[in-house]
Amino acid sequence: MGNVMSKNAMEQGTAMAGTARCGTAGAGWSGVFLRGVAHVGVVLAVLLMAQLASSGCRAEPGPFARLAGNWRGVGSALLDDGSTERLRCRASYGVGGSTMRMALYCASDSYKLSFSADVVSDGRSIGGQWSEASHGLSGALHGRGGGNSFHVVAQGAGFNASISLSVSGTRQQVTMRSGSINANISLSR
Repeated sequence: MGNVMSKNAMEQGTAMAGTARCGTAGAGWSGVFLRGVAHVGVVLAVLLMAQLASSGCRAEPGPFARLAGNWRGVGSALLDDGSTERLRCRASYGVGGSTMRMALYCASDSYKLSFSADVVSDGRSIGGQWSEASHGLSGALHGRGGGNSFHVVAQGAGFNASISLSVSGTRQQVTMRSGSINANISLSR
């Protein structure tokens, strides 16, 4: 029986040693495997981020992007009495995606125009609110456009004006038509 016990003990010891060796080898292999998987995961994440950065996954600039910033220029206004006046103008456009805050100020020797608007675009149509501080006017505006050209109608109590803007490079053309003024303005950055 002593031989049987020692044989069983030896078999168990050998089995345990084998298990220990296999467990150690298995743990070593799985450690290497896990480190390899982690390394591949990091490489894939870096490649994915590089792909996203170089693909079309960037934020779209929005319909008003070409107007963003400050502009200056001159123009002429045909007033309701038939006289023409030379205008000195400046404009600023604060653009944020599909929204824009616009301010246009023009002055001549006897005339001032201080037009501002907050507008939003849904990709095709434009809407918002406007005001003209020099004459105490305000109302709603609506129209169409994006990118290079815009056409809106500004309406308020007793007032209706058609406003067109077009952009080409660093130049901008603004045309305003209403009952009391017809202005053509050329602006540049």
